[in-house]
Amino acid sequence: MVIEKQPDQHFPLVHRLGHSYEFDAVFNRNTARHNSPGLLILAKKNEHGFNRLGMIVSKKSISGSVQRNRVKRRIRETFRKISPNQEAGWDIVVMTRPKINAEKDLAGYLQNSFTSLTKNFRSLRKI
Repeated sequence: MVIEKQPDQHFPLVHRLGHSYEFDAVFNRNTARHNSPGLLILAKKNEHGFNRLGMIVSKKSISGSVQRNRVKRRIRETFRKISPNQEAGWDIVVMTRPKINAEKDLAGYLQNSFTSLTKNFRSLRKI
C-alpha cells in the first residue's frame, strides 16, 4: 500500500505580520484597498518576495471568542489558498467591521474580497 503525501497545509509564521510597525506601515502607506461593509483590506508592496497577512478581528466586530477564532481561521485558510495565485510581495491587512456576518458564507465572501484586491494589484502594475 502506497501512502500519498498530502501537500503542505500549514501557514508559516514568516507569512504573517507580527509587529505593530508592520501593521502601521500598511496603514500609512497602502497602495491597494478593498472596502466593503464587513471588511477592510489594505495592502502595500513589500521587499520579501512573498505575501504576508495581518488580521485585526476585534471584540467590537465579533463578540464571541469562538466566532472570532473561526473568522481568523477562515481568513488564514482563504489567504493560504489564494496567495499562490496572487502577485507575490504584498503585505495585506484584513480588518473586520461590525457588519460582518460570521455565520454566512464567509469563505466565499473572503474569496471575492481577495479576488477584488488582486484586480487592484493588476491595475497598479499597469500604471
